[in-house]
Amino acid sequence: LPSSEADVKQGKSSRIFEVNIQVAVRIRPLLPKELLRHHCECVKVIPGSAQVTVNPDRLFTFDHAFGPSASQDEVYRACIQPMVRSLLDGYNATVFCYGETGSGKTYTISGGGQDDEGGIIEHVARDVFGYLDEKLKSNEIDVATVHMSYLELYMEEVRDLLDLPTNQKGLNVRDDINGNTADFSLSALKLKDELNKCKVIHNWINQNSFLRNKTIGHGEY
Repeated sequence: LPSSEADVKQGKSSRIFEVNIQVAVRIRPLLPKELLRHHCECVKVIPGSAQVTVNPDRLFTFDHAFGPSASQDEVYRACIQPMVRSLLDGYNATVFCYGETGSGKTYTISGGGQDDEGGIIEHVARDVFGYLDEKLKSNEIDVATVHMSYLELYMEEVRDLLDLPTNQKGLNVRDDINGNTADFSLSALKLKDELNKCKVIHNWINQNSFLRNKTIGHGEY
């Protein structure tokens, strides 16, 4: 949905535009331990379509469907990248990754390590700074700043994960004057570039390793 502030700046009315939620399914490959136990795939993507079959008599249709061989970049370009440019034009965008434990949520969002091609967060950071650089070079904008917040939503509680663990307390989420959900006490770190963003997240994970497994599946950037 377009933010009210963006509509005002562009001379548009403040009416709400309805946009369909896009649903994508990604099937992860079998893990080594599963292969050793002779497990087999029960969910398969129909080639050239956005449909998947289950066992194999049940058929489901989505906006996007990715099989075990799909790359991180393929998933990002099809599902996320179109929203990033809209984001820089003042529109709101949300990516929600849902699945049971071990289904690949963290891998899709955060990647699998230093040698991996990176998850959605890495790709978004790269494109945000790349697009801003284009706007600055073309004099479309004069200055740009990027801030990042990191919060956890778990058991109806909201915590600021960029704050020290000893200082973390429940946040009071409410609407601002434009009707956008916000919390004015939430930490917001200014980022210099995409590498700075990665350093912030990795430092937090290293400093709070005992919380990593508890919070990583409920984090919101």
